[in-house]
Amino acid sequence: MKMFKTLLLFALAACSMSVFANADVVKAELLKKYPEVKPEKVTKAGYSDLYEVFTNGEIIYTDEKVTFLLLGTLVDTTTRVNVSDVRLQKLSAITFAELPFEHAIKLVRGKGTRKMAIFED
Repeated sequence: MKMFKTLLLFALAACSMSVFANADVVKAELLKKYPEVKPEKVTKAGYSDLYEVFTNGEIIYTDEKVTFLLLGTLVDTTTRVNVSDVRLQKLSAITFAELPFEHAIKLVRGKGTRKMAIFED
């Protein structure tokens, strides 16, 4: 049983390393073919052999060899969910702690345990 667990862990580690290696291959190939594109994050999209490339605030899709670029919306036909929109919201989300509080006007009422950020122009 211990040998099985060891082999299983090794197999999972090898699979995860190959996913990262493939993402690195996609990133390198994309930079070679399109040097003006600066990919911030490349991940396996989870649909067929598609890779998701997050760049300049948008998502593009391609294959491992960057033989095509798909610009636009990817929709899951089973759930009818706009996968591109969901991923874009997740990738561009900013956590509350990352807000530039050094430039904020701060008002404290009570103990100050609850926080709210308001943006105005």
